[in-house]
Amino acid sequence: MNDPYQAEATGVVAGTTLVSVLASCFALTEGYITQYCDGKNALEKVMDEWGINLKDAHHDILQLNKDVSSRLPTNIKIISKHIYGHEDEHYDFNDLPRPN
Repeated sequence: MNDPYQAEATGVVAGTTLVSVLASCFALTEGYITQYCDGKNALEKVMDEWGINLKDAHHDILQLNKDVSSRLPTNIKIISKHIYGHEDEHYDFNDLPRPN
């Protein structure tokens, strides 16, 4: 089954896990990273501060991200932003819009 929501949510979890591992390995105590995702629904749900409903699609992935995020040092922040995907189909590579 092709499920873009699941793939995007898993990608966010992978990014969060990488930040957690790097913070642990290098004893990082502060900083931030911005991650970009073109799956707006998945991004909003993964980053929802109010919690996860057991009826949510892919509850396990959403919960995993909460668990990994909760183990980050308090002064390490992950900023998540939505971008539009597949822009390379409409622009030349050098003319692609770049996040600020």
